[in-house]
Amino acid sequence: MREIYGLGGSGGLASPISVTWAGVAELLNRGFDQLPRGCFAAMLGALALGVLLTVLEPRWHKYVPSPTGVDLGMLIPGYSIMPMVLGGIAGHVWAKRAPESEQTYSTPLASGFIAGEALLVLIFCSASVREETFVAAGSGGDARTAPERGDTHGDAQG
Repeated sequence: MREIYGLGGSGGLASPISVTWAGVAELLNRGFDQLPRGCFAAMLGALALGVLLTVLEPRWHKYVPSPTGVDLGMLIPGYSIMPMVLGGIAGHVWAKRAPESEQTYSTPLASGFIAGEALLVLIFCSASVREETFVAAGSGGDARTAPERGDTHGDAQG
């Protein structure tokens, strides 16, 4: 995406799931014949398993994993999922030890963590954009043509 459309800056796409969907879009653009041997059979097996989990989950929800949870676990990398897992474990322990306070405070606390993370990401992204703008301005070019932005051919054409 960065090389073709100029999206994502020097570090690539910021959102991990964007990388996954960019790969899917590239696959659809090039065709399924570009997949490794046996991959299409694996996709059909995964499709059958997904349908089976979806059909079984309403009745056997205690024993069958959530199809949505399995899907998110496959699409989003572990470093993004791990805070959710740790939060779920902490919430479960909290609910067992102090159910009344967990019932009162867990949703506002989780909402605060989500909002706080979003604000920190916004601050870090803003600081990163400012830094890249100053670096590019100091190099005599604009952000698109600065060497830090991936100008590997030595030309400054936009």
